[in-house]
Amino acid sequence: MSDHFAYSFKTDLTLPAMFSRLQQVGPWRWLERDSDRWDAYISATPVSESHREKAIVKIFVEDGFYVVDILLRSDHPEPRTKYEGVLQTLSQSLLPAIGAREINSADPRE
Repeated sequence: MSDHFAYSFKTDLTLPAMFSRLQQVGPWRWLERDSDRWDAYISATPVSESHREKAIVKIFVEDGFYVVDILLRSDHPEPRTKYEGVLQTLSQSLLPAIGAREINSADPRE
């Protein structure tokens, strides 16, 4: 099973400021990254129990908005409970902590 989705949003924070805030809030460990494909971005891996079960969250800038891109992957027949926890943490704790507003569905980028 694989679910991949994204949300665009606005915030008054810069990407480095979001990184600092998310590190303080927890519970995930965030990394500052850079690549040819994504440019500067931050990422977390809230679920990484094996190569067969993983959740990856990336935040990057695109077209004047920030995008949070979420990839959920599992071979387990019932991964929903774990992944619902990822989405709940993101929507109820992390996005509010960085002042996310104008949150809309977006096309996944991976």
